Amino acid sequence: MTNQEIARAYYEARIRGNSEEFWKDHVSNNIGYHLPAHTVVGGEFRGKAAVREAIAAIIQRSENTFKSEILDVTSSDCHAAVLVRATARRNGKVLDSRQVHVFEITNQQITEIWIYAYDRYTVDDFWS
Repeated sequence: MTNQEIARAYYEARIRGNSEEFWKDHVSNNIGYHLPAHTVVGGEFRGKAAVREAIAAIIQRSENTFKSEILDVTSSDCHAAVLVRATARRNGKVLDSRQVHVFEITNQQITEIWIYAYDRYTVDDFWS
């Protein structure tokens, strides 16, 4: 798989419900997940279990409404960048956020993910 295909498959595996196989084959045991936010969902997470817990918390806190729509993907030999539209509903609030998710990929395994929101203040407000 190319880095672009791996980045796309990261989102598609969750939608198709076969994320276990994807995480086994394409996610490093020591993955880093970086979500700059001033809320309980933000922070630095290291390792498969910690990253999966962080993602599960986002889904749970949004009452299972959180979605990531891929708008575009570009990649190089070491990275993939995914333009994403993240949407969710929570406590009467609506999130509609354009974001860039940057993946570091080594030997067909995701080793780091950085999440950058266009308007971080709106994202912080949604999760607070």
